[in-house]
Amino acid sequence: MHLQGSSWSAAVASSDGNGGRNTPLRVDAQRNLEHVLRAAREVFGELGYGAPMEDVARRARVGVGTVYRRFPSKDVLVRRIAEEETARLTDQARAALGQENEPWSALARFLRTSVASGAGRLLPPQVLRVGVEVEAEIRLPQQRQAAVAGP
Repeated sequence: MHLQGSSWSAAVASSDGNGGRNTPLRVDAQRNLEHVLRAAREVFGELGYGAPMEDVARRARVGVGTVYRRFPSKDVLVRRIAEEETARLTDQARAALGQENEPWSALARFLRTSVASGAGRLLPPQVLRVGVEVEAEIRLPQQRQAAVAGP
């Protein structure tokens, strides 16, 4: 699976799993979406990102068409999971900062909480590379805006 370059940036356009619609999902469609996301986390966590989408559908107990209707490619599904994992890590970091007076204590709290919760374990390896400039197309929207605005 290729997460950088054209297929990764193309995934950004509709990574919400809602097909870019602003209308709320029907109750059954929302439930299916939640089942697909949970199944994808489990399957990719167990088998890696090379696992076929059919395995995700089977685990979610939905048809493979349901998975592809929400996530037209595996890249889009992985992107959605990565965004959720990143948001969870960000929330944990902010909570740690709010609970500690010293930066090192906050970092220690964040690391303990993150490791205990397993946060970040489903981030694609490309996101976790240290010391490598993050390409603009794989940044979250908030990060892109901050990068453009400058310090």
